[in-house]
Amino acid sequence: MLDLHTHISRHPMRCPIQSRAIEGAFAAERLADVKQAFESYRQDWQDFRRAFDEAGDNYRAAHEMELHLADEIMFGLFRDYRAAVAAEHIAIEIERRAA
Repeated sequence: MLDLHTHISRHPMRCPIQSRAIEGAFAAERLADVKQAFESYRQDWQDFRRAFDEAGDNYRAAHEMELHLADEIMFGLFRDYRAAVAAEHIAIEIERRAA
């Protein structure tokens, strides 16, 4: 199966809608790693969050900084994940309209 770049080089698109669909597909392709990173870390973060919520005061005091750092990392990944999902939705919608 040909990758998207090879297909485009063999079949240049002249229609503006098709060009936008291709750019959307490229964006979704570039952001696929972001989605995978978010999904791979989400379970660990949820487990850590649950352990922190169920733990005693000593554990919370010792690991509060780690929880804040984990939250910041996950919120950043989630922001990137939302952008990846939005790019995929836009690409799908444009491709649907171009068809």
